[in-house]
Amino acid sequence: MGSPMIHLGGLVLGKTQSIFAGGQVRIDLQNNSFHGKVPSVIGGLFRLQVLVLSNNSFEGTIPTNLTYCSELRELNLVDNKLGGKILEELGSLSKLRGPGLSKNHLIGKIPASLGNLSSLIVLAATYNNLEGSIPKELGRTSMDFIQLGFNRLTGKS
Repeated sequence: MGSPMIHLGGLVLGKTQSIFAGGQVRIDLQNNSFHGKVPSVIGGLFRLQVLVLSNNSFEGTIPTNLTYCSELRELNLVDNKLGGKILEELGSLSKLRGPGLSKNHLIGKIPASLGNLSSLIVLAATYNNLEGSIPKELGRTSMDFIQLGFNRLTGKS
């Protein structure tokens, strides 16, 4: 089986081992006009460390197979049109330091599984439609900063 091919507009990325030579394996497509669903083939880039798709018009849900990217450290999906729930499976990405999920249409509860992320430094999920309480499991992380404003979260201090 060959390397995964990613088609974005007229751009086709393939043979990822030669495109991402040396250092960090990174895809940064921020501040463009991409639309449609986040290509699920990205989940086949097992060595991917940084995925930045912010400030586009991606819609649909966060692809479940992104959780196959076990080296993922940064996931920035800020300012798109993504809906559905925050994936419970994100809690299995042990190296994830900062999921950026703000300014989307995400619904449901913040998954308690995010408390499994020992590398978590920042959680940004402002301007969504998240509800329920902030999971106490997040207290197990080494998080320095949490941004959850402009949702429908509840609880007491």
